[in-house]
Amino acid sequence: MVMGGGLGLGVGGTPSVTNTPQQISMDKWISFSTGTGTSFGVKEDGTLWAWGVNTNGQLGDGTSTDRLVPTQIGNNSNWSKVQARNYATTMATKTDGTVWYWGLNYYGEFGNGSSYGTAYYNTPTQTQGICVTSTTGGGPTYIPATIAGVTGSDASGVGTSVGDSVAISGVVHCQNFSSSGYDITLIDANNDGITLSSPTDINGYIPTEGDEIEVEGEITQVNGLIQIKPDNIAVLQQGAALQSPTLTTVLDETTESQLVRLENLELVNGEAMWPSDGNIAVTNTVDTFTVRVTASSALAGTPTPGTYFHLTGLGKQYDTSSPYDEGYQIYPCGVDPYCDIDISTTLNNETLSVNDTGHTYQWINCADSSVITGETGETGETFTPTANGDYAVIITQGPCVDTSACVFVDVLGLEGNELNGISVYPNPITDELNINNENGTVVSMEMIDAKGSVVVTSQVESKEFKLNTSDLKPGVYVLVLRSEKSVKAFKVVK
Repeated sequence: MVMGGGLGLGVGGTPSVTNTPQQISMDKWISFSTGTGTSFGVKEDGTLWAWGVNTNGQLGDGTSTDRLVPTQIGNNSNWSKVQARNYATTMATKTDGTVWYWGLNYYGEFGNGSSYGTAYYNTPTQTQGICVTSTTGGGPTYIPATIAGVTGSDASGVGTSVGDSVAISGVVHCQNFSSSGYDITLIDANNDGITLSSPTDINGYIPTEGDEIEVEGEITQVNGLIQIKPDNIAVLQQGAALQSPTLTTVLDETTESQLVRLENLELVNGEAMWPSDGNIAVTNTVDTFTVRVTASSALAGTPTPGTYFHLTGLGKQYDTSSPYDEGYQIYPCGVDPYCDIDISTTLNNETLSVNDTGHTYQWINCADSSVITGETGETGETFTPTANGDYAVIITQGPCVDTSACVFVDVLGLEGNELNGISVYPNPITDELNINNENGTVVSMEMIDAKGSVVVTSQVESKEFKLNTSDLKPGVYVLVLRSEKSVKAFKVVK
């Protein structure tokens, strides 16, 4: 059944039906294509002909009048191929390789910066900057296109470029999810993506992430997912730049064949292993998402995180009927742990305590980042150093590891009150440091630098002791004063 005279038999208006082959009154066609109620052909002499529905100027004869019989389009005789799209857009090439469009420019198919609502064309219009250099003899003409130009869909989710033979290029992202042939995703420099699917290898090509390839093939749609079915594949370069994943909280039409990232996830059913070939449900506590793990996936049959995690992957769709507006899923490319460790600590007198309890700990000396061993609490939630210095703790929470800030601890002996009357000045110091030893209890001192090395030692023999510091380098030091029963430390700066 054809409306608008698409059969070219001189009848139209209401739907026309013929159940036997009917010869059109002209012959010697070298290219032929049909659309929705339209037909097109290129004769052996290079002239272009069209007939059928012409509501949006898709016949290219300068009018919007339906044509019931083949009508020549223009006077040129150098046309080589013509292709009708599913709706009201037509494209053709000339023998000089130039590409021409006319009709409805709904999604910017013309490549001239306009789209539906700004312009449509009822005569052939050249697309600048594109030239077809070769075609497969006897086969389709592959019209150069962008990924965005062939992945549009209507209100029902039906692809508007399905059936088109195009040439596109993009970079392979992630991996091949098929054990035979291809199930890969191409994303271009504009971050537009499309799935490439084939049951068999093409030209012996083995996909590798970072390959920039040019693909000639047909746009198809399988279970709602717009794809390209390749006829030819050529590698343009290897190691091409990859797109960064887009952070999202939904899977929908906008994420189809896009590299996306879902964060703060957990398994709905707490599975211990990723499926070997199947689906698994994850949630961010607001929405639930379907993760499709194919048999060829790097995650197939491996342990799940067992805790909160982030997932990077490729948006896909599996919807068996129109409208194609559900069944969105994600093919995983990688999983990394969700780390939320509180690395703050609390100092109470000489005791350090972690504020994030219930994990694994290791206290360290910040002077040289060495692990503390042989002391009580070295791997506990609380730690009391036996010497003055800066200390921190390494906290491990499953696969997550983080380190607290360094905290200075001033360690007092059991008889610390013996040194309560001691003062040191000035601080910061210049060329001399005064130690006020009014009780006469200090018997020795030492100066320790930030690396933990003792740089000055001396006996303290007077109540007003002066230390020459002119040779000290600028920096932070710990001044340790000792009596017969006690030790007291001061932090000083030069």
